Amino acid sequence: MLFQAPKLSINLIPQFNPGTKKRPDRLKQDHLSLPGKDWLSSTLAIRRGNAKGRFVSGWQFHRLRAVEPLASDSSVRRQPVAPFQIFRNLCQVAIILQCMINRKIALITGANKGLGFETAKQLAALGYEVLIGARNEAAGQAAAASIGEKAHFLHIDMTLPATFQSAALHIADTYGKLDVLVNNAGVGPDNGMKPGTAPLALIRESFETNVFGLVELTQALLPLLHKSDAGRIVNVSSILGSLSLNADPTAQLGDWRSFGYNGSKAALNMFTATLAFELKDTTIKVNSAHPGWVKTDLGGDGAPLEIADGATTSVRLATLPADGPTGGFFHRNDSLAW
Repeated sequence: MLFQAPKLSINLIPQFNPGTKKRPDRLKQDHLSLPGKDWLSSTLAIRRGNAKGRFVSGWQFHRLRAVEPLASDSSVRRQPVAPFQIFRNLCQVAIILQCMINRKIALITGANKGLGFETAKQLAALGYEVLIGARNEAAGQAAAASIGEKAHFLHIDMTLPATFQSAALHIADTYGKLDVLVNNAGVGPDNGMKPGTAPLALIRESFETNVFGLVELTQALLPLLHKSDAGRIVNVSSILGSLSLNADPTAQLGDWRSFGYNGSKAALNMFTATLAFELKDTTIKVNSAHPGWVKTDLGGDGAPLEIADGATTSVRLATLPADGPTGGFFHRNDSLAW
């Protein structure tokens, strides 16, 4: 079994010639199990048949809202389908199924702007179907529309765990699997504040979004990642989460030694390492990405890297080959110190 998925109906419906007003009098129906897709509300139908002795060649896929009983017409004659046509039609179905199975689904959180949006755009350009995880529907829909038909908005609020479960159900019902999870959403409310005086509420806010929300979302989506042939989890971290650098007084971190943000990214790196160890005997790879100092809302206009450059590390880790690394901390192709 390739993967579990919702069952769709494939209806074998005698087709009538659109040039006449006569319809067949009987309806045959068979059922096959197909991988889920976003047309679940419709019925996939394969039509064949003839009218007035003229065989209607080929079978066509149709998207139908419902299959209505067809009016009786005794004047319509039927002819058997040639075996080679049945074989050809089955091959066409197999090709469509294979295309559905081979497509890659990627979810990027915080993808309505900045690094998340750029990551989604680059993955879509590589052929991925991308889910724009965002808490603001208008912003998420606009981001998806600007990327194109391969992008779809998905409501995810890192402070509302109920959205994690609804997102997991939507992905399961619509796609049946998840190939890539890029945990990009994050906050830094205490950036630049000294750990001895930073308000505890801001420190908690950093950990709630950057750690606890992220872990809970990942746990909710992990069963779907197991259904992928090559699941990839990318945790967008920061060099500011490096214990080695924070412990080095000569490290060029400037005033960016806040506990809330830096500590949450250090905890995220630990989650990467421990989850990668748990999944070491599977095809899922888990890595942390340092995008660099990028011109985002968090990085500011003085950052040296453009957003397109900052997304390259996440995209590389999301598309790693089977022999790629897992349980690492990377910036582009370079491995970083924990």
